[in-house]
Amino acid sequence: MWMKATEGADGTVFYIDRDSIKKEGSLIRVWELQDLKAKGPLEEKSRRVLVEYDSKNERRRVLSFSFHGESMGAGVTLKSDQTPGKWTMVAPNTTAAVVFQVASALKRPVGKTS
Repeated sequence: MWMKATEGADGTVFYIDRDSIKKEGSLIRVWELQDLKAKGPLEEKSRRVLVEYDSKNERRRVLSFSFHGESMGAGVTLKSDQTPGKWTMVAPNTTAAVVFQVASALKRPVGKTS
């Protein structure tokens, strides 16, 4: 279930799938949906991104993503990749920091259903 986490200065709305949140040690994985106000460079209106956060070291990396032609992950898939990216620091006062905080507050250990 998509839940609004924050909105960027450019009008992009960031959602997280609260049912997808998984925790293993200091790692938290969550699906994000970025709903763009204006079309992106590939003419995408939304992006679905599987992100892994390292709460111990305050960093994140993209595990996979897909860009879509319509809002809320709908429409034609314009690009996708399942190659994990490099770790980057989660800078304070950014949309990534807010999403990380929301996901951390909602996290549950792998295998737990409540």
